[in-house]
Amino acid sequence: MPLTRQQLRHEVANQLDDLYLGVCTARVGFPVGVADQITVPEFVAAQNEWEGHEVAVYAGAGVGQARLVQSSGDRDGTLVTLPWGPAPVGGSVEGHKRHTTDQYNRALNAAIRAARGAYLDLEDTSLVQDADQSEYAIPAGLIWLATVETEISPGVWSALPRDALCGYSATIGRLTIPFPSDGQALRLRGMGRPLPMTADTDLAPIEETYLIDQACSLLDASLVRAPALDRLAAAQAAAYWQTLAAGQLRKSGLQNMIRVAPGE
Repeated sequence: MPLTRQQLRHEVANQLDDLYLGVCTARVGFPVGVADQITVPEFVAAQNEWEGHEVAVYAGAGVGQARLVQSSGDRDGTLVTLPWGPAPVGGSVEGHKRHTTDQYNRALNAAIRAARGAYLDLEDTSLVQDADQSEYAIPAGLIWLATVETEISPGVWSALPRDALCGYSATIGRLTIPFPSDGQALRLRGMGRPLPMTADTDLAPIEETYLIDQACSLLDASLVRAPALDRLAAAQAAAYWQTLAAGQLRKSGLQNMIRVAPGE
C-alpha cells in the first residue's frame, strides 16, 4: 500500500538524521496569549537544546499544529512554545532540528514536479451534464483523454462514441457533447501528471523510493551526495522518467487518446 505524506516525510527526515518522535504528556499554560509549556518525555536533552527548532503534532489531540521552541528544560522534556490551539496532550509529536515539516512537505511536492515524464491513469467524475450546455472544461490534471462515459443509472456507466455529431469531441481544455442528457454524471478516463500532496493523509502518487531520495537531495544535497554528482543524478532521474513514459505509451495505447492539455 502506498505511503502517506506523513509517512514519506518521516522517511525523508529519518534519512537526514532529523526525526524525533514522542507523545505530549502534559501542558502548562502561561498567561493567556503569552506561551505554553508542553512535556514530551522522548525529547529529553540538555537545557535549551531544542531552542529554535520545531515540534509538530502529526496524530491525535492537536493534530496539524506546529510551533518553534522558545526554550527547553534541562533533561526533563519540557518545551516552551507560543500557545497551542487545541491542547496537544496525548498527541503524537514529531520534532525536527534541521528542517521544518513545511519544508519537508514542499520538498516532496518538488520531487513530484520533477517527475516530468510520469503518467498516471486518471478518472474524473466531477462533470454533470446540463441540457442547456454542450461544452465543458476539461478537469484539471487530465492530459490525455481515453474515454467519456455517461451514468445511465447509479453506478452504471455507458461509453459515448467519439463522434462530434452524436457522441463527443475534445480539444485542448474543452469537451463537447452535442446532445447532453440533463443531470447525468460524466466519467472521464485517461492519463495525467501526478498531482501534489496537500494533506498528511494523501498517498504517494508515484514511486516512493524516488520521492524520498529526490526530496532528500533537494533538502540537503551536500549530505546526500556530492554537489558535483547532483547534475548526474538529475540527468539519471530525467532519463528514468522518460523511459517510464515511453513504456507507458506503448503499454496503454496512448496514441489512441486525445490530448486535452497544452504541451509542456
